[in-house]
Amino acid sequence: MAGCDRDGTLSGMTSHDLASDHRARLLVGGATAIGTAAVLGAVVRDRWSPLDTWFVREFRLPVDPPVVEAVAGAGVLLAVAGLVLAVAAALRLPAVRAQLWRHAVLLAACAAVAGTQVLFQRPGPPGAGQDWTYPSGHAAVVTAVAVTAVVLCRRSAPSLARAVLAVEVLAVTVTTASRVVLGEHFPTDVVGAMAGVLGVGLVVTALTGTKRPADRT
Repeated sequence: MAGCDRDGTLSGMTSHDLASDHRARLLVGGATAIGTAAVLGAVVRDRWSPLDTWFVREFRLPVDPPVVEAVAGAGVLLAVAGLVLAVAAALRLPAVRAQLWRHAVLLAACAAVAGTQVLFQRPGPPGAGQDWTYPSGHAAVVTAVAVTAVVLCRRSAPSLARAVLAVEVLAVTVTTASRVVLGEHFPTDVVGAMAGVLGVGLVVTALTGTKRPADRT
């Protein structure tokens, strides 16, 4: 009996250690991504970088803006659809449903990255139609939706997590690429937004994350 108790204690300690290690990795990864976005923002602050200027001038494609906007809109709808699916699955699980507020916090924190434009005040490409473009607001919001959908789906419907991840990656790619193709953002604007949102998402997940119902004992 004593041996069983010791084994049980050891197993519990191991699970706790694994959870702590996972949380630490999330925090380190998140801090690294946030730091990358901050450094990139500091580098391009109040200026157009030579790389961005060259990219916009050399790779502007002859596209029909309404078509690109329609494709971008489809990308946003795709991202939202993934989140709706994850929420619908969560509503069927009491343990996850009770924690939906955590995911609302995650979504809000990630989307708030768009508001950091005021910190960098970076001028956008010619004809961008807005004063500040780093990080991209469009990219930040759609990436925030994608991150929240993936995190929630891993808890509410693990079997669909990979499919939702693929859908969200496609949605983010289409939406962010459209901003560059339309000349509204430099490539670094969308890269910085995605890095910042991913970083915030990892940190918030580490701080508020809980086990999936299947992992509970």
